[in-house]
Amino acid sequence: MEKIRVLQVVPMLAPGGAERVAVHLAKGLDPDRYEAAILSLGPRVGSDLERLLDEAGIEIKCLGKMPGFDHRMYPRLLRVFSDYRPDIVHTHIQVLRYVSADDTRIRNTRFLHTVHNLAEYEVEPRARWIQRYSFRHGVVPIAVAEKVALSLRQLYQIQD
Repeated sequence: MEKIRVLQVVPMLAPGGAERVAVHLAKGLDPDRYEAAILSLGPRVGSDLERLLDEAGIEIKCLGKMPGFDHRMYPRLLRVFSDYRPDIVHTHIQVLRYVSADDTRIRNTRFLHTVHNLAEYEVEPRARWIQRYSFRHGVVPIAVAEKVALSLRQLYQIQD
């Protein structure tokens, strides 16, 4: 049986809560059924999270994102998707602005996005259209708490 490829995407592997969730999700997948990898938009930072992934034999891909908005991420992400061919892409925090479930080159991929904060605080107001568009076009939002789920439903008019 072919393994299901799961790619978690985070801004960087600094020791934050969302990054820790992504690492533990990747480590918790059954290695007989899943092939897990972590994609950091930023560079390697020498964190304990990177060490945990290295020790578990989970591949880390780093794209070297510069601070602020970095348009170079689009072709770099497409290259990773093309090479890795994930079945599931699971984004965290503000990286959804770089990942499109709409791209025809990755149509057979399922997209999840975990919201780790109240929806109104996750991204700046001018970037909310990306979240709204994504949630209406195939990205499944996941809330870490009931209050977060309520804020998602209210801000983005998401129906249960």
